[in-house]
Amino acid sequence: MHKHDDDFDTWLSQQLSEAEPYLDDAGFTAGVMAKLPAQPLLQTSTQHSRWPVAIAAVLSTLLVLWLFPVTYVVESLLYANVSILTLVGIGAIAAISASAAAIFADQRV
Repeated sequence: MHKHDDDFDTWLSQQLSEAEPYLDDAGFTAGVMAKLPAQPLLQTSTQHSRWPVAIAAVLSTLLVLWLFPVTYVVESLLYANVSILTLVGIGAIAAISASAAAIFADQRV
């Protein structure tokens, strides 16, 4: 640690130890909290929420593979027109696309 860190820690400890006077709101906060709707219960089974994500991941992967120029890549590999970095980049884009679709589908559930 640096001297600056020690100075900050000392200052922070001092600020946290100084007690602020309680500001009485005459029950306003308690009244607002009582009027808020109850928090929805969490789903007990996560199995139902996994199926849409799995289906979206499979469908997005199939879509990427369908749109992926397989014949071009195979021909390029046969004739050595594409470097390995290009293939890695194409694979990374496909994986990121499939992951993004799965994340988006999970947020929509």
